[in-house]
Amino acid sequence: MQIPYGLVRPVLFKLDAERAHRLTLRLLTAMPPSRIADDPPSLRTTVAGLRFSNPVGIAAGFDKNAEVLNPLLRLGFGFVEAGTVTPLPQPGNPKPRMFRLTEDQAVINRLGFNNNGLEQALDKFKERAWHRGPRGVTGLNVGANKDSRDRIADYALSVEHAAPFVDYITVNISSPNTPGLRTLQSKDELAELLGRVMDARGHRKTPIFLKVAPDVTDADIGDIAVSVVAAGVDGLVVSNTTTERPDTLKSAHASEPAADGTIDRGAARVPAGDRRRGAADRCRRHRERRRRLCKDSCGREPRAALHRARLSGAKPRWGNQDGARRSPPGGRLRTGLAGRGRRRLGCVEVQTATFSTRLGSRT
Repeated sequence: MQIPYGLVRPVLFKLDAERAHRLTLRLLTAMPPSRIADDPPSLRTTVAGLRFSNPVGIAAGFDKNAEVLNPLLRLGFGFVEAGTVTPLPQPGNPKPRMFRLTEDQAVINRLGFNNNGLEQALDKFKERAWHRGPRGVTGLNVGANKDSRDRIADYALSVEHAAPFVDYITVNISSPNTPGLRTLQSKDELAELLGRVMDARGHRKTPIFLKVAPDVTDADIGDIAVSVVAAGVDGLVVSNTTTERPDTLKSAHASEPAADGTIDRGAARVPAGDRRRGAADRCRRHRERRRRLCKDSCGREPRAALHRARLSGAKPRWGNQDGARRSPPGGRLRTGLAGRGRRRLGCVEVQTATFSTRLGSRT
């Protein structure tokens, strides 16, 4: 039974973006096996010796830990690329790190190679091979650990261990969310990286692809092409998350910073604080407006009343200046001042996550 996306989308969009992603993976894991209809012969294509039943696949980033290889292939995709995985597990960047720009039909992602490590991902590929999962091409996208002292060694290690178990490997140096990773696209470092990666593959013929960033200059493109041809890499994957932000973005999350704490405005790169101050001003004006409305209707300042109640230990009371008790909006009195979350006092409802501006910088 197919569920129309138009019905599911409003439910998923009420959840945090990363939580909705995890929920989708769980639903795919629970999906019962089904027979796959054959793709028309006209859709078949061959790249680097790999035969694809159709050219439409799932890129890396969706199934980071190779959890749903078979369910995705059963949906009809021609290939699934798991990852990005690193030699050692790592949690990625601090949350929140995914933001929907609904009005702009875009997403800001600062995940930072969060994954359960190479070993666990390869166990999934071995399990698929052992149980003879549905036909289809499955690849693995590999990266370097954030705290690695030798990132090129991380790539070589991953390629060496993954080559026997996957259909192809993508060497990912395109992510903006791991500081310094894109420096591997420079001419000298890229030549060393590709040389060691191809040596790590050894006698195996597992295709190796290089994934590059969209934010490269024409000169960079020329250097990358020369290095790829010289090393004998099988192909390129283009591209990844861009760090640029057009001035036309309308979403409230458009001010979320990039990996280095700045925001690209076309050709200019400015500190994220410029955008954040605007968001902070809007939040402050909103609080002041709520305070004025509360004073007009309840006859007292909400912050002062809250402070007095905390000092005295008394429960919050609804009343105006002459002390007459009044029913709260909706007719129900919510008491208790300790702890975090929502608290009602007068006609004010305070929720920290709603009115505060997230100013934490990424690392």
